[in-house]
Amino acid sequence: MRRSFEEKLRTFSQAQAQFEQEKKAALEELKAQHRQEIQELLRSHQSQNANYSKDQEKLGQLHKAEAQAFYERELEAMKRTQQLTADNLLAWKRTEAELRREFQAQEAALQKTLGKLRAELARVSDEARENRERSHKLQGLLTTSDSTIKVGGS
Repeated sequence: MRRSFEEKLRTFSQAQAQFEQEKKAALEELKAQHRQEIQELLRSHQSQNANYSKDQEKLGQLHKAEAQAFYERELEAMKRTQQLTADNLLAWKRTEAELRREFQAQEAALQKTLGKLRAELARVSDEARENRERSHKLQGLLTTSDSTIKVGGS
């Protein structure tokens, strides 16, 4: 039972570590993509400012605003993902604590049962020893009685 719990705990810890690694990698990848997208949009905006009229400049500002809005939406999505990850981690930690408590309770119950069984074994062993002693004593008395009956009957 302990090995099973420890195996579950080890598996849980491995899954938790892998999840953290994957989360970090995904967040870094999203951040890099966002930076690249913003840089590309900014470059595009600068190019348009150099090559186009005021109307084109307004269009570039619109792109920048859209990029900022996109960035903010993606940032919010990353925050939600991070919160979900934190919530999942907390749930896993609670589950781990529950499993530990359950295991400890089961172990305590088994220890109590083991103590009762040991006491019962000691009591039964004592009783068996006493019964053997009585049996030997009665066997001796029976042998003595048989001898007495044979001597008296002869």
